[in-house]
This record gives sequence, C-alpha cells and structure tokens, in this order.
Amino acid sequence: MPQRTRERFHSMDAARSILMTLGIVLHTANIYRAEPGWRLHDPSGGPIFDLIVVVIHTFRMPAFFIIAGFFCMLTLIRYGPDLFYGRRLVRIGVPLLFVGLVLNTIQAFVTGKPEAGPLTLGYWLSDGGWISHLWFLLHLIVYFTLVLILAKWRAVHGVLRALRDLAGRIGGGPGGLALLVLLLLPLITTGLSVSGKALPFVNDPILGLFTTRDLFHYGLFFGFGAILFFERDLLAAFSAPPLWLLAVILPAAAGALSLADADPALLKLAQAYAYAVTIWISCALVFFLFDKGFSRPSPGFMKMADASYTIYLLHHLLVILFGLALLETALPASVKFTLIVTVTFALTYGIHRSLVRRIPLLHFLLNGVYHSPPLASPADSPA
Repeated sequence: MPQRTRERFHSMDAARSILMTLGIVLHTANIYRAEPGWRLHDPSGGPIFDLIVVVIHTFRMPAFFIIAGFFCMLTLIRYGPDLFYGRRLVRIGVPLLFVGLVLNTIQAFVTGKPEAGPLTLGYWLSDGGWISHLWFLLHLIVYFTLVLILAKWRAVHGVLRALRDLAGRIGGGPGGLALLVLLLLPLITTGLSVSGKALPFVNDPILGLFTTRDLFHYGLFFGFGAILFFERDLLAAFSAPPLWLLAVILPAAAGALSLADADPALLKLAQAYAYAVTIWISCALVFFLFDKGFSRPSPGFMKMADASYTIYLLHHLLVILFGLALLETALPASVKFTLIVTVTFALTYGIHRSLVRRIPLLHFLLNGVYHSPPLASPADSPA
C-alpha cells in the first residue's frame, strides 16, 4: 500500500539541482577542449578545458544516479508501484520526446558539417542521434521499469531485502564504509569497465540508444542509492566519511592519471581500479559537502531544484548556438567560456521562472507535469 511519507531531503535536492546545472559547464567546456570531441570545436581552447570535463565527468552522473535511486524508493513507497511508474514515465517520457525530436533536431542541423558525419534520417531516428544529452533519461526509464517489475515480483523481495541488509551491515560496521568505497564497489565498477575488453558486445549500442555496459555501470550507482534510502545509517556514514578516506581521492586520481599510458595488462587494471575508487570517493565527497552546507531548507535552492530540469533540457542547444556565435571572435577562450555559461544559465533559469511555470502546456512539454507545483520536491523531481 502507498505510504504518504512527507520526508524532505534538502541536501539531495540541492545536490541534484547543481549536478544537473553543471551540464552547462561541462558541455561548454567540450567546445574548447584541446582535441575536438564534439560536433562543434573552437580551436582557441586548451588543456584546461579537458581537465574541467574530466573532473566533472568523474562525479557528476554517478552522484546523480545515486540520488535518483534514493528518490525512486521514496516515490515508490509514497505512491505504490503503479502510480509511481505512471508518474515517472510521463515526467521523463514527455520532455524526452519533445526536446529530443524538436530541439535536438534543430541542434543537429545547426552543427551538421560534413566532417562531423552525415545526418541522415536513418541515423537520426533509428540510430539514436536524437537523444544527444538526454541519454540519462532513457537509463532512468529502464531502471524505473525494472523497479516496477521487482516491486510486483514478490518472489525476489526476500533476496533484495537480504542484499540491502548485507550492504547495511557491511557499511555500518567498523571500517565498513572504507570497505565499500575502497574495495567492494570499485571492484564491481572495475569489472564493468573491463568487461568491454573481454565481451565486446556489451559496448554495442542497443537501437543506438545505450549500451549494456553503461546500463550496468550507472545501474550500480542507482541501486546503491536505493539501498541508502532503506539503510539510513549507511546514508549517514556515506554523507560524513572520515577525513582520511576523503584524502585518498588525491592519490587515487594521481594514480589513475599516471597510469594513463601504461601498456601491461596489470597496470591497465590498476588504472581502472584507481579511477573507480576516485569515482566512489568523489560521490561520497558530494554527499558530504551538500549534507554539511545545504541540509536546511533554502528558498534559493528550492527554486533552483524547481528550475533545474528545464535548465538541463534547454541548455544544450543554447550552448551550441552561443558557441557558434563566438566561434570567429578574437576573444580568449576563457572569456567565451564564461560568457556562454553565464548567459545560458541566466536565460534558461529566466525561461523557467517567467514562461515554463506560467504556461501549463509548456510546463507539461518540458517538465512532464501539466500544473506547476509551488516548489520542487523529491517526489516531483525527474530523478
């Protein structure tokens, strides 16, 4: 039966909004990387933008999926399986189709240069070209579907409960958190990372939309977030890791970078493991910082949480348009980068506050809810 729980998790609301908004910084930095990696590349950039991309990419989506798994369990318990799934499917599916098929199509033809590859209808519709920056929404739909199936399949409830309790006991015991984030979870992440070498088919795109390896990779973080919802002692430990554990992130990151050109298989494996440790400790650091700084309600961050979905959906096209507009100017890359980030954030936030929240149809197309809620809440977030 649904339980009308009204718990609020202000630190995770704030973290989710910042993680989504960081997409502006990440995708703007992509334009100015030293080596072209996008359909749009400005040669005035340099290695500093590569570093920005690497750092943000390390923690941003893993931490987001942990929060998504946590809020998934909250809404499942609040509404029950059927209502939970119906709300999630509309909340994610409508913006996915609208932005993917309308805004992303405009974006594709704006950047459609011959050297970037052909933009055929077959590529765009059947090979996943329309997804672009919305890939994570498809992952969420898959995870929510699995949650619905498992919630209705009572035969697996005991197994899932045992796994949850085991994680709680390991993480809650002496040194348990270190065991989880330094050994067990990174080992699983490393196994998924190297699976592409032993099983190349796991890297083959499914309908051009996602790969099996990515589904399992981010699913691990999503599942860990679900466990944190039920194991609050583990959540408290993960949100307040000891300082010595946080200090491990620097040598772990240094180890991952120093082994970048290693040839022997053992060193390659060590590199993958060091990077996995970096990811998990970075996620713990995100939870730590937001728990310490944003555990109390903040009107500003509640507005940010309310606007963050719109900001993320709209920013990608704007970043590319502004990047194109500044491409031939003589401004330094740092100035272009700052201008694009600032103007894109201000514009997308303003569009949400002045238009999306006030026009029911627009709010439905961009947020999957016909009537705008007075303030964002975990139950109404896309995560």
